[in-house]
Amino acid sequence: MPFVPSYNEGAGGRKVAPRMLKSWHGLVFAGCNSVSECKLQSANGLVGAAPLPGDKSISHRLALLGALAEGTTEISGYSSGADCRSTLECLRGLGVEVETSQEEVGGGLSVRIEGRGLGGLEPSASALDTGNSGTTLRLLAGILAAQSFRSVLTGDASLQRRPMR
Repeated sequence: MPFVPSYNEGAGGRKVAPRMLKSWHGLVFAGCNSVSECKLQSANGLVGAAPLPGDKSISHRLALLGALAEGTTEISGYSSGADCRSTLECLRGLGVEVETSQEEVGGGLSVRIEGRGLGGLEPSASALDTGNSGTTLRLLAGILAAQSFRSVLTGDASLQRRPMR
């Protein structure tokens, strides 16, 4: 499903449809006859917030991207499941500063990650335990393959029996 911005509040509190906006959080909208026919032009960056569900797949990817970015990444609605917590623990093992707190509404986590940049990860003193998270293992293996140090990934007994191709 494509990302569609919600209505924004315009001058005087009136609702402004995205197709009427020239710019929304750094994205430039051009030729928006309807939401399904909206075309985006490239932008220099994304500024603002995009609400996302507490989805496991998205949570893994946001945390990993935050670790590879430079600067602070703040995530709200991060999945509180064991698999996503494994991703955060592995990042901590690679020298990434990660802070979490339980959100009052929605049951997810608020996560703050201090990104290390593409070459800023540190070797782990021990094997990185991905728990039962195949997603953590697969995505992290790709990231670690590009690093200049040796890493060992492991998981629980169930994960160790799964084929990794």
